[in-house]
Amino acid sequence: MLLRIISSVLLKSPRFPRASVTSRGGTPYLMTGFNEHERSSRGWLSQIRVGLSAQIQTRKALHHLHCRTFCSESEACSASPGLWDSVRADQEEILKSPYLPACFAFLTHVVFCVPFFFMDMLSYVCPQIRSRRIAPDSAQVPAPSPRLWMECLGRLTLRYVTVVLPAVVMLQCILKSPVLPERAPSWYCLCGEVLACLLLFDTFFFAYHVSVHKFSWLYRNVHQEHHQQNRALFALAAQDGSSVELLSLLLLALMCTWLVGCHPLSEATFHLLNTWLAVEDHCGYDLPMGLHRFFSKWGLGGALFHQTHHTKPNWNYAPYFTHWDLLFGTYRE
Repeated sequence: MLLRIISSVLLKSPRFPRASVTSRGGTPYLMTGFNEHERSSRGWLSQIRVGLSAQIQTRKALHHLHCRTFCSESEACSASPGLWDSVRADQEEILKSPYLPACFAFLTHVVFCVPFFFMDMLSYVCPQIRSRRIAPDSAQVPAPSPRLWMECLGRLTLRYVTVVLPAVVMLQCILKSPVLPERAPSWYCLCGEVLACLLLFDTFFFAYHVSVHKFSWLYRNVHQEHHQQNRALFALAAQDGSSVELLSLLLLALMCTWLVGCHPLSEATFHLLNTWLAVEDHCGYDLPMGLHRFFSKWGLGGALFHQTHHTKPNWNYAPYFTHWDLLFGTYRE
């Protein structure tokens, strides 16, 4: 389990005062533990931290009230209640760690890429696997070499350690550690929140992607490296871009879960699915068991859809779904 892989590091993370949510007259509000005099003396940075934390805790409380209102008591605990109780009992410190978002993003990406690494290595000796590689510009492109994989992994590790991890930890310290809900979400709530996050991320990424392609300064300084490094796509290259872009996309995913008000289980499920879709889109293979084969009627593009963007950069801007490109006339087969 990924949480156990990083537990030895995350358990050493700094602890923050716990905020609690209570209610008066049925309305949730935040008890921060600071009186008026203390709040006024802590400066503008503390005011921002308390304000943002209040918004987050209130969202969590409203989400909890929503589940209790619209789901019966049995339904509210139907999505892996044993798993959630175990996580809260044994891994609460990890879930509250400011190191978790960046470490989780990096480790899940690397783990999801492992099967495709072996596929790339086997493609040199197995014609059946090699025939599945997507050939841009009608030319057979060999699979990336082990050296290319290691160079990409080195760049990713350096960017996470020097930029992404410190920035995300600082943000988590400002927001303070979250208050974990007592119950697991219903399956209805979990699936709805994950789908809402995917659609929201797809929308935000489409707007971001169009912007970095249309404005030359942004393209040169933020996005160009992703296209230059990855002429032949492979799974690990999904996050092979500039440090600014890597951090921006992680914050974009975190913002989507915050806007939706996700339960931690829904948030983890979204990040896992989001990472897998990105890896699959960049894997360089037209897989018969790819998710787009099962959800093409829902507008899921897949690896061929994203390969078109890397060969024709003015088309197919959306990361996963095709509806925005169809709507704005930027869709190509």
